[in-house]
Amino acid sequence: MLWDRVKAVDYFMNQYNRYDPGHYQFRHNEQQLTGVYDTELALQKVYMECAAAAVEKQALLTKLNQLIKYGAEDSRAHRPAEFKSIVKFEAAEIKHQLETGKLGF
Repeated sequence: MLWDRVKAVDYFMNQYNRYDPGHYQFRHNEQQLTGVYDTELALQKVYMECAAAAVEKQALLTKLNQLIKYGAEDSRAHRPAEFKSIVKFEAAEIKHQLETGKLGF
């Protein structure tokens, strides 16, 4: 099956745009929302990495394997270990969906 890179990149950019970690900053209850902030920041990181690699299926799978193995870091994350864990989990979910055909381009 052919890989539609435009559709793949658009999908991951749309997923990226669903999240806005900045929405949780500078609020009166910001400390209570650090987990939500880190989650949305991690999801944005995963989807941006996927969008950049989605030009080819093999490049995307390689990127996902890298994210699963090493995670990612962001100096803005309040809880770096949790951030990295979310990145690994989401990357694994995306890879599983690609491999099972639930997500295809």
